[in-house]
Amino acid sequence: PTPTPTPGPTPTPTPTPTPTPTPTPSPTPTPTPTPTPTPAPTSVPAPMADFTFSAASPFTGDTVQFTNTSTGLFSSSSWNFGDGSSSNQTHPSHVYAAAGTFTVTLTVTGPGGSSQKQKALTVRKPQEPLVVSVIARVSGIGTPWRSDVVVANPGDAPLTLTAQYRRSGSGTVVTRSVNLGPRQALLWEDAVASLFGQGDGRGSLVLVPPREGPAPAVFSRTFSSEAGKRLGQGIPAGEPLPAGSYVFTGLFEDSAFRTNLGVTAGPSGVTAQFELYRGTQGKVAGPVSRSIGAYDQQQWRLPDLFPSAAQEGVPMTVVVTLSGPGSPWASVVDQVSHDAVYLQASTPAGVLHVPVVASVQGVVFWDTDLALANLGGQSAMVNLEFLPENRNNQGGGTVTRTVALPARSSVVIKRLFASLLGVSNTKGSLSVVSTQPIAASCRVYTPVAGAGSYGQGVPVLPLTGITGQRKVLTGVRTQDGFRTNVGLATPSQGVNATARLYDTNGSKLAERTDLFVPARSLQQFRLEDLFPGVPSPNPVGTLEVIPNGPLVVYLSVVDGSSQDPVLVLAQ
Repeated sequence: PTPTPTPGPTPTPTPTPTPTPTPTPSPTPTPTPTPTPTPAPTSVPAPMADFTFSAASPFTGDTVQFTNTSTGLFSSSSWNFGDGSSSNQTHPSHVYAAAGTFTVTLTVTGPGGSSQKQKALTVRKPQEPLVVSVIARVSGIGTPWRSDVVVANPGDAPLTLTAQYRRSGSGTVVTRSVNLGPRQALLWEDAVASLFGQGDGRGSLVLVPPREGPAPAVFSRTFSSEAGKRLGQGIPAGEPLPAGSYVFTGLFEDSAFRTNLGVTAGPSGVTAQFELYRGTQGKVAGPVSRSIGAYDQQQWRLPDLFPSAAQEGVPMTVVVTLSGPGSPWASVVDQVSHDAVYLQASTPAGVLHVPVVASVQGVVFWDTDLALANLGGQSAMVNLEFLPENRNNQGGGTVTRTVALPARSSVVIKRLFASLLGVSNTKGSLSVVSTQPIAASCRVYTPVAGAGSYGQGVPVLPLTGITGQRKVLTGVRTQDGFRTNVGLATPSQGVNATARLYDTNGSKLAERTDLFVPARSLQQFRLEDLFPGVPSPNPVGTLEVIPNGPLVVYLSVVDGSSQDPVLVLAQ
């Protein structure tokens, strides 16, 4: 057997000492960094576009300075001048070639965006100089030629002009300053000598008004004196015609008449090219070229340009083509009386108006010749309608005739009333309507047994050129043997008008507010009938007519020494 062990004493366990805990050091807290704030993006405002310009109301050809006055930040400027031109300069300048109102736009762009500004700019057309094609103080065919000139101020403020006389073929220009009070008119008899102090010669007269105007009213007459009788032609003042082709018709070079052709250049030299058409034969001579200096006046006898081209009694037409602005003209002179008729070149048209035609007994008997030219390649049917004076012709005139005009032909209908219209002892206007563009000229004259004839050229007007604007005419004369007729012609509707007469010093002598001209008609007055009981202008007067519709106004000033009239249209 397994012995039973004797139990021994139970050992007392030695207690394990409780360790003294080592304090854990508290960690030093890491300081929380103070965040650096991120700056918010700065907002850049858009610029504000703005600008100024000078001059405030410029003329064509002036340099306009634009100043960029925009505010804020911008790095580019874009200009649109409203006439198709532009610029990227900050402060550009610009020259406008045409008159009108233009919208100028400036766009400025910067980091904050863009801005745009628009302004209206009005460009004015300067008042151009007026040219009287020729004034003279020369000996012609054994007779002296002289020129009288009247210049009038059409406005109520003083007007200062520069008058320039350039002798033909000479570079010398004689200049005079002309000062006109309100409505004042000045007359220079024998103007080459009395105004410019020059001797024998001929040349152009250029009248330069202020650029802002107004243009003066002008009357000019160049005449000869034989046996105490003065015979001559009225020469209008006007702006040079632009470059292009123009036509004279009703020209003769034979035993009855001779023809001078002239060109007065505009502000720069011009080359004129001439072509001659004769009767029904078409073009028979040319081109012939001549050069004319700035504002110079040159003229040639027709045979000098076209030797041996003329035929007895055969009418001719000349086409003149200008390389630049100029005033082409012709003078048809009666070989016996030496009276001249001035013809201004024109552009062919399909609808024309002759303000006055006549076959009537007055102090002397007056008759009418009408010249027609069709230079196109097709024949033309020309309808002539006589519109008697003092009658409403809206429903038609009293006589209508049709003339067949072959291609490239020139005709003159002599004694129009007796030979074609079949009426007499009457006057009025003439409507000319053609199926093709044509040129025309007209002469109202009196024949003198054994002494040729004398009369006045009547401008033939395109219907589109007749307006309802105010008309001012000067050169009214009723003293020193002269008398004056005033004509009012309506190409379409009836027209009411006011007429005022001014004396040479500008004082108003009379006013009529009750004038009425029937539709498509003519009224012609002696000055004393238009303004009865009114003192005569001394020595010259000015007429102002204010219509309410399209109206032709003319003066027919008759020299009592010869009964020779000159006709001048309102400008």
